[in-house]
Amino acid sequence: MTDNPLLARAESIILGLVAHDTEERVVQAIKRFSPVIREQIRAETGLRLTDGEQRGALPVRVTSGMPLSFAKVVTEEPDPILWRLLALRARLHDAADTLAILAEMTPEVVAWRECPDGVRETIAAIPDAQHCASLLSKLKRADEAKKKIRAIISEDILGCYFYPQHYAPRIEIYWMPIGLIAQAINVSVENLAIVVLIHELAHGYTHIGCDIDAERWERDDFAKTDVYVKEGLAQHYTAVISEKLEGRAPGCHAAYKAFLELQSGPYLFHTDWLKDQPARRGEAVRYALLAARRGTIDKAAWTALIDKTSQSLRGGGVARQDELFSSPHRA
Repeated sequence: MTDNPLLARAESIILGLVAHDTEERVVQAIKRFSPVIREQIRAETGLRLTDGEQRGALPVRVTSGMPLSFAKVVTEEPDPILWRLLALRARLHDAADTLAILAEMTPEVVAWRECPDGVRETIAAIPDAQHCASLLSKLKRADEAKKKIRAIISEDILGCYFYPQHYAPRIEIYWMPIGLIAQAINVSVENLAIVVLIHELAHGYTHIGCDIDAERWERDDFAKTDVYVKEGLAQHYTAVISEKLEGRAPGCHAAYKAFLELQSGPYLFHTDWLKDQPARRGEAVRYALLAARRGTIDKAAWTALIDKTSQSLRGGGVARQDELFSSPHRA
């Protein structure tokens, strides 16, 4: 348990909200899928953590930590009923719609010869149940809690890729926030943990992964590159790989999409890439990434780079990296 009073309070609240085996479930999901995800990222990017002479490492640690901003949201909204209703919102909305239709059918159901025992005696309560479900699905406090989460979603609340100046890069996965957010967006803890792991590993591989020439993205260049580009790349590979893992982890891609609904800004940048050319997107992103890793790059330069790469691929070839790299918009 942390010595920080705010974090300690948030941890205590979350422990009362999530299943007792949440930490173990996250740990097991990370352990099981880490090799599979690394293999998929290598296949998609062509990047490896070894340059042929020395083997790189990118350790992953599951921890109970969380950003202070997330702890603040939890301590401001400690009501367990609120979090459970937040998780049920979609189903409550559907239930309200279903009950409204059933209420309209009341005369027909009551007159139905095959009406089950007990229905005629209780069907009058349906409008009240429908009203209750409707009110709960539109709960204002749940809206406010969701807005608070959306406001801090860019602060690595579920996991983080660290690349300090004088130490080896590492990844931390935060099981407590994962457990709570999984409940709030109605996905499994395991699937959300997998999504977070893909995202953070994608950061690591795009940064320190070696290409065929044993080149990596220089740390300072990576650090100075536009957050839209870095998060866009991580999100792109999360989308691609979560979909490819559906056979092994059913619901994984749905978890990615459910979490995406909470995200904004740089986390949605990838959704605009080559919308009209989905079949060419994977190769275009890969070639553009290799060119971008030669320096720093901003959002506008990346958009121009990926479009130029796509046009080159459409013409049956790929421009040289020095040609792709030259842009007046580079940071």
